[in-house]
Amino acid sequence: MAMWIFRYFYVGGSYTSIWCVSVMALERGLLIIHKIYLPLWFWIGIMMLELALFLAFNFTSIFRNQMGLVELAIYCMSTPNFPIGYITINLYFVMMILCLVTVLYSYLGIIIVQRRKAWNDIRELNMSKDETLKQANKIIGKVLFLLFLFLACNLTEILNTVYELITRKTRSSAADFASIVMLNISPIANCIILIQFHDTIKTSLLESCPILSKVFGKQDSENTRARSVLCTQ
Repeated sequence: MAMWIFRYFYVGGSYTSIWCVSVMALERGLLIIHKIYLPLWFWIGIMMLELALFLAFNFTSIFRNQMGLVELAIYCMSTPNFPIGYITINLYFVMMILCLVTVLYSYLGIIIVQRRKAWNDIRELNMSKDETLKQANKIIGKVLFLLFLFLACNLTEILNTVYELITRKTRSSAADFASIVMLNISPIANCIILIQFHDTIKTSLLESCPILSKVFGKQDSENTRARSVLCTQ
């Protein structure tokens, strides 16, 4: 019984991981795009509400015995042929669409801000056009890569969920396999996103594992440490 519940929440926990990434993206977006800073407890509170919502719906499914074996038969989940399962699938779909919109708005907004800032620096501060645009393009490239990771990991699940909502049938084995593979990659991608967007965490990681400087690049690692020092002063 304990192992069954663990497997269920291990798989479902991938959804909460996606939700948390969208919260972090929104925090970065508000700060960089709109210069709006909100305290840490506010963001932690949102993540706790997301977790509470996830637990409430899924414990209800368990206690009402409205769980079903998925097509691959490797885990159980609330399936759309049960009333609570259909509501849960709708919840997941709404949350994933909100996450997708939030991440797209935040990442694309950051790209636009970085591009505008580069041109403003060129015009108003007479900075080197080639060097300024080169630095801006590095940041933009990094953001586009993170956006690609997010979309690659989550679009398959979104499409499968749309299919289940329309047909009220469980997804095929192939579709479920593709979704599970990408969702299991998602926590790794989410860690990469977290590290890239938070300099203090990245600095701490580089100090603990200096060999990772080869992965991020020596110059990028030094810039990260410099920004982290400035933020703490």
